[in-house]
Amino acid sequence: MGRKGKWGEGNNLNMRYKTEEYNKWYREYRKKNAAHKRAIVRKSSARPEYVESRKRYMEVWLKNNHDKVLANRRKHRIKWRARWMFKYYVKTGKIKRMPCEFCGNPKSQGHHTDYSKPTQVIWLCRKHHSAAHRKESILANH
Repeated sequence: MGRKGKWGEGNNLNMRYKTEEYNKWYREYRKKNAAHKRAIVRKSSARPEYVESRKRYMEVWLKNNHDKVLANRRKHRIKWRARWMFKYYVKTGKIKRMPCEFCGNPKSQGHHTDYSKPTQVIWLCRKHHSAAHRKESILANH
């Protein structure tokens, strides 16, 4: 039998992950450090060298997985067409970008509630757009 350590009995390091005490500590650690972690990721992802490397990676990936991309477009043809038309209308100025309908943030994204109507969108900031995709309840009163 192994020695009794901080996270449980035995020398097996995986034992500590099975204790409720460790799980509680780890949840608290993640809560406490979440903002710091997001700030680090935000800073690093904004660096020009990261942006360039990500762009190169995506170009290579798209070239190597062209068949997957086409299959996905065929499978979700209506969504793809609605998104493409919407981007085109925004780019050409036929649709004007509006602030978020919940918080007024000027950096907003168009959210389609019905892909058969590509020009009818709800303007949401990134935070509210993510929430809308997690659960549609925030759009219930719209």
